Amino acid sequence: MDQRTAKEMISPPGIGRYAMGLAIDRRQDGWYFSHNGSNWGYRAWMTGHFRKGYGVVIMTNGDNGLSLMNQIADRVEKAYNWDSLEKPISK
Repeated sequence: MDQRTAKEMISPPGIGRYAMGLAIDRRQDGWYFSHNGSNWGYRAWMTGHFRKGYGVVIMTNGDNGLSLMNQIADRVEKAYNWDSLEKPISK
């Protein structure tokens, strides 16, 4: 994928907070893109920072993977000193 295509994928069309399948959100001082999904026996979530270039993708092979994904996201955020990541499920 070239850089122009990647930029188009994270550019909302002007209505709402969604780009091409990705949610676009501002958290603290940064802009993030994210997407999640699930099927029977499967949970997945990914997020990335627009300008700083970091991100994480977490996939689990269980229906109860959300708590594990939140724990992994917390640990990655702390280990790499990233800005606050939006967790897959906020409580």
